[in-house]
Amino acid sequence: MADGRVLTEVGDEHDAVLAADISADQTQIALGGPGKVIRVYATADGQLLREIKKHTDWITAIEFSPDGVLLATGDRSSGLWVWEAQTGREFFGLRGHTLNITGLSWRDDANVLASCSEDTSVRLWEMENGKQIKAWGTQPGGALSVRFGHDNRILTTGRDAKTRLWSGDGVGQREFENLTDVATHAAFTHDGTRVIAGDMRGLLRVWTTADGKRVDDLSTNPPSAADRLLAAKKALPEAEKVLLDKEAGLAKATTAFDAAKAAATKAEQEIAPLRQTAADTANIAKVVAGAVADAQTAADRATGAVASAQVSVQAREVKATVFAEAAAKMKDAVAKAAANPELKQAADQAQQLAAQAAAERDAARKSLTDATAASKTATDHLAAAKKAAADTAGPADVAAKALAAKQQAAKAATDAAAKAKVDTDRLTAEVAAARAAVEKLKVRLAAAK
Repeated sequence: MADGRVLTEVGDEHDAVLAADISADQTQIALGGPGKVIRVYATADGQLLREIKKHTDWITAIEFSPDGVLLATGDRSSGLWVWEAQTGREFFGLRGHTLNITGLSWRDDANVLASCSEDTSVRLWEMENGKQIKAWGTQPGGALSVRFGHDNRILTTGRDAKTRLWSGDGVGQREFENLTDVATHAAFTHDGTRVIAGDMRGLLRVWTTADGKRVDDLSTNPPSAADRLLAAKKALPEAEKVLLDKEAGLAKATTAFDAAKAAATKAEQEIAPLRQTAADTANIAKVVAGAVADAQTAADRATGAVASAQVSVQAREVKATVFAEAAAKMKDAVAKAAANPELKQAADQAQQLAAQAAAERDAARKSLTDATAASKTATDHLAAAKKAAADTAGPADVAAKALAAKQQAAKAATDAAAKAKVDTDRLTAEVAAARAAVEKLKVRLAAAK
């Protein structure tokens, strides 16, 4: 019962009881031991219902099937039988193990029985024909416990102090850490989320099934109530002092976190105008750089125009000189032969060509003058653009450096706030744990009064 009251007491063995189990409907209890006899008792009145005298050695394992129909028993000489639970008639004799049967476990559907033995093996038996369907080695030195879970996975443990998890068909899935001595038993919790195993030193160790992490170590030999009360009285003042220290540390850490958070917020607020200034000056510098590039292109184009105009002037100068000299010669020839009309016509044409060449020369000279003026203007514009670029580069660089410095300061403030937050969270958890420890001690003391 939940209050510790005894519901029933059965059996009158002359020696130790080595194995026992209660049926699923809690109407029968079967037990056995060195007497080699299985005795089944009624829980209602403790009366002996039947005896089974088939075993030839000490009975070491007993288990009812989940549906209450069958009863499995094993002995020290590898004897393994299945009986009809309500009549005691033999159902199957299962042969395969070679040493002491140390553990039995039924699958939830009662169709498969698992057995383990000092021969290191686990064997699975089907209940249709009593045939072995699987066998594998599990625990070097000897397997001492086997247990089905509700999901049909299997736990084993034994003399190597290891607890192992297997799939329903014997494929290894996980090994849990060693116990402190020979492991005697392992089982799942009701929901299958944890595994509990015990050893010969009385240690009970608890792991999570999913990842094999240790949850707790339990003692099967706890101190007496008086000793626990005395320990609680001694521990309470120290626990309260620890709690006060933790709370003071938390208050200090909270203050530091608030300050660090405020500093980070302030730094972030100061960054905004610097970021805008840096962006504005960078944009201005970009525009000025574009103007410099355009001015350089215009200057290069003007310089090319001057060079082209100079070449054109040189060519026109030569042409005008040649044509002028030719026209002068033709004029002298006409003067000497005035009566020759054809010569006079050629002289007039030469004069026209000379005039045209002179006009082209004058136009080329004017183009050179204009190109030279345009080149000077473009050069002046380029110089002005370069000066503007130099003037804007300084402020842009200053703004960028100021922004970088403030960003570094803001990062430092943010990192400090994050660290302070971690410290605060850790101390909050420690305060909660310390408070829980104090409350637990107070509960123990109150319960003992």
